[in-house]
Amino acid sequence: MNFEATHVAADGTLRDIEFSLKPVNDETGKVVLLVPEGRDITEQKRSEEALREAAVKYRIIADNTYNWEFWLSPQNRLIYSSHSCRRITGHGTEEFDANPDLIPSLIHPEDRNLWISHRHDVINDVTPNIALVNRAVRDMRL
Repeated sequence: MNFEATHVAADGTLRDIEFSLKPVNDETGKVVLLVPEGRDITEQKRSEEALREAAVKYRIIADNTYNWEFWLSPQNRLIYSSHSCRRITGHGTEEFDANPDLIPSLIHPEDRNLWISHRHDVINDVTPNIALVNRAVRDMRL
């Protein structure tokens, strides 16, 4: 049996406590003892709430940015794409989700090697050549 409860500590602060009762059985399987346990999970709960609030805040920002924000995994799997992708590329988020090769296919052939080099550097944690990245962004042709 497990449950959580909020209790007032000796200093008057509220603490979140996770309680459990664990049975101890004898050789016949009969419960002969219950072991109560209480764990203070206040900090864990605060951290989880702060993380939830940050996720909501950053999701609102990312979803409403004018620029196209996207995140790719090291395996080039699209993790996130903002809704601005349609305004900028003509393709919606569902199209990018369905086709992992869509982003590279939109890059002008003359710039594709810059993209490949950039992805290699990101995956291998290499410090990017900012001059090349800036040139690619300036010259980007979608």
